[in-house]
Order: sequence, then C-alpha cells, then structure tokens
Amino acid sequence: MIYKSISILLAITAPVMVAACGEEPKPTPVPPAPVVVEAPTAAATPTPTREAPTPTPALAAATATPAPDIEAQVDAYMSSSYSEFSGCALIARGDKVLLSKCYGMADYEEAIPNTPQTVFPIGSITNQFTAAAIMQLQEEGLLDVREPIADHLPDYPNGENITVHHLLNHTSGIPDYYRFLDTETLSSQLSSDEVMDLFRDEPLDFIPGERFSYSNSGYVLLGYLIEKLSGRPYQQFLKENIFQPLGMPNTAYDRPGDSSAGRAQGYNSDLTKAQRIDITTAHGSGALASTTGDLYLWSRALSSGGLLAQDSIDMMFTPYVETVPYDIFDYGYGWYINTSSDPPHVLHGGGFPGYQAIIRIYGDNDVVVIMLGNTWVSKPRRVPKMWTASGVLATIASINQLTRCATFDMYKKKLKVEDTRHLIPYSSDGRWA
Repeated sequence: MIYKSISILLAITAPVMVAACGEEPKPTPVPPAPVVVEAPTAAATPTPTREAPTPTPALAAATATPAPDIEAQVDAYMSSSYSEFSGCALIARGDKVLLSKCYGMADYEEAIPNTPQTVFPIGSITNQFTAAAIMQLQEEGLLDVREPIADHLPDYPNGENITVHHLLNHTSGIPDYYRFLDTETLSSQLSSDEVMDLFRDEPLDFIPGERFSYSNSGYVLLGYLIEKLSGRPYQQFLKENIFQPLGMPNTAYDRPGDSSAGRAQGYNSDLTKAQRIDITTAHGSGALASTTGDLYLWSRALSSGGLLAQDSIDMMFTPYVETVPYDIFDYGYGWYINTSSDPPHVLHGGGFPGYQAIIRIYGDNDVVVIMLGNTWVSKPRRVPKMWTASGVLATIASINQLTRCATFDMYKKKLKVEDTRHLIPYSSDGRWA
C-alpha cells in the first residue's frame, strides 16, 4: 500500500530530515534487485481511439454527497483566491470521495461546462504511468532497472553508461528535448523515433547519476523501451495493462481537437484559445489525457495494491535524488516526494498551453487531491497557482499540517526565484517551449 511505502520512506529519510531544510546532502539510494512475478498475457487489440467519456462505474460507487464543510470551504477559497480556475477538483479519503466538483467551461465559445467526465491533458503526470509500465516489464523479467539501456538500445550514444534507473529519476544527463522544439515542430505529429532524433546526438549535460535535471527526453526513451520490449504501441500497452484493469474508461493517448470525446478546450488567462500543439509528440513524457475520477482510481490502485507488486510500488516512491535546488522535494520514479511535510506525501504536476494538472497523495492519511484545469495562468519562473491551490485543498481536508521546514511561504520562495521548467516548460517570453 502507498501508506506502507511512505512509512518505508520515513524510515529511510528520518536520520536526514533536517537535511531537507538545507543542512547536509542525502545519500542516493540504490534501487534494490527486482522481484519477478508471473504476469498474464493480454490479448492484442487495435490501437485505441478515444470514445466519448462515460461515468466511471467504480468511481460512482465510491462517490458520496460532498462533505458540506469541505465543499463550503473549497468554494470560499476558489471564489476569493482562485476565481480564475476553470476545471475540476477531487478530494478523497480512502474509498470515500469527499468532494468532486467542477468550475468554469470546457468550451467557452459553445458554453459547455466542465463536468467530472471532462477530459483534460495531464502532461507530465504521464510519467507515473510510464514508470508503472516499466515496473510491470521488470516484474515480467523483461528488464532490470539497474541495467544499462545499451542492453536494449545498443546503438544509443552513451547507452552503456545510462541505466533505466537514471531515466526514471531524471539523472541520466540527457538534455531535455524541449530545448530543441520550435513552433513548427510543436504543431507536428512526431513519432517516438523522430522525437529521439531531436536529442540522440546531443552531448550529455553531466555524467549519468551525478545529479537531478528534469528531462522529458528520458521518459520518451522509456516509452520507446516499453514498445520495444512489449512488442506493442505505448498507448496500447498502457490500455491493456493499466487503464482497462483499473476501469479507467476516460484515460488514453490524447487526441488534440477531438471535442466529440469530451476533451476540454485549452485557454490562456484571458480566455483566448491557447496555442495549438500536438500533445502526442510528448509520448511517454506527457501524451496522456484523463479525468479526475480516473486519476482517483489510479491513486487507489497505488494505495491498495493489485496492479503492481508492493516491491515495485516501494521502488516508485523511494526518494532517490534531491531535486536541487528545490530541496523540499526528492524524486522517485515518476513522482516528486516531499518527506519534510507532515504528513509526507508524493505529488506531480503537468501542463501544456491551456492546461494544468496536479495530483497529491498523502499516504499516511490515505488522502488524494487532484486538480485538472483548462486555463493557462502560470508565468515564467513562478510557481503554478494550481500547485499552491492543491495544497490549500489538502489543508481544508485537514490532512496537511505543514512543518516549519516546509511552509507554503518557503515553498513559493524557493521555487519562484529559480527556473521552474521542470514543473511546466516555458520559454523566456512566457510561451510553452
């Protein structure tokens, strides 16, 4: 269970909790030997296409009337401090949804409101699904995260020095391919091979394993590995091995412009339509779209087990590397880990022009907060407001008693003065890059 994983994290990090406030660096944990389990073979299906969203049966069973105090406090916060929010929010504790509510419009031109079935691109939250798929392949004995990627990609430059582990926790040194995108490329649909061509021959930024540097390129490579080892397209593997088993009918490879599928239109802060891009170019680093309800089911799978072996979940939530200079966060496999908050929690955000997303899971309390939005309100080198808002919603749920070391003031101060491209990619003029 995820709360077991977080307890393990505390046992690992307890002697160095003070270091999270900037005292001494933490040692980098080494991934343990994988446990191989027998996995069923899924029948091949055609490459999935998105269908019109439908209510999620498993979610409907868990959803109760919103707790009046929580709903009133969330509404008060939204109206006073985040009135520009357009999207959906969900707060749950265990199997009970405390709040599932939407604000604003999915399409302002057509006056179509956001609903719990509205589909939003989730950007880099895709990472955790890619990481889970890698864990499944490891359980099947098809790879070991400690082995070099040259074992599977013999022609990849420096592949003998870069491990799967390095890709998973952003310590590979491979430069982020967003550096090499231009406006024309953003509007084009690129295969994973074509995206890899953008960074394959670029020099490494540092020696693999030396430090953390968020790189979407690493997760594109992981998506490519999933395809190579499974013999199936990335999106098909996730559908058959994660989305269908968990009953997540509204989560799939994104289809930009497919309004018939209930996908929200993305907007700038002035409600003009956001820059149109082809999100599928992000592949394993950010090509998925989902709903708050589906992501809640995903969080329950991580908490209650069943999809992954517990050893795999523990590996995903191990704090392998400090996200210097943002020392209130560590990084596992597809998740930021905050062990300096009380209770500790894991989280990840994502975004594209017109969209923002975040998920927070508080393991000790079995609480999840999810926010998906279709307005682009962040600015360069500034913490996305949704990150702060999701923390406020957690506080309203009375489960986020922050320590002195990790107050929101410190959180905002640390991140505001530094480049936050690892949260949502920006160019110097504020456009997505």
